[in-house]
Amino acid sequence: MAGINNSWAAEDPAADSIFEGVRAIVRAVHAHKPHTRVVLQSILPTNDDAKNAAVVRPVNARLAEMARAPEFARYVAWLDLYAAFVDVSGHQIGTDFIDGLHPNAQGYRIWRDRLVPFLAADRQKRR
Repeated sequence: MAGINNSWAAEDPAADSIFEGVRAIVRAVHAHKPHTRVVLQSILPTNDDAKNAAVVRPVNARLAEMARAPEFARYVAWLDLYAAFVDVSGHQIGTDFIDGLHPNAQGYRIWRDRLVPFLAADRQKRR
């Protein structure tokens, strides 16, 4: 999980700094392990609606776009988890988090229940 922690002491603008950092990590992983499939997952919502609007959702949109770009599409799979952790009005579901930022056991089960079938489907798609 790279990204959200950088939003508290980030360079300005935070969304650009976070995006560039995640992109650098993905490129570094690929450079060191070129045959590895990278599952790029969205940043989860925080309990701060302003941070979600200014940082989390814009970074997630850029990461999703990045995953589809020719440079990355052949080895990056995008998994958007954000929607699974917000209610119908777009606010973080607080009962899925310990402190408004880190998932609790229930939150990790939600994550797992999306990640496991995603991995299976991605594997089937690549066969």
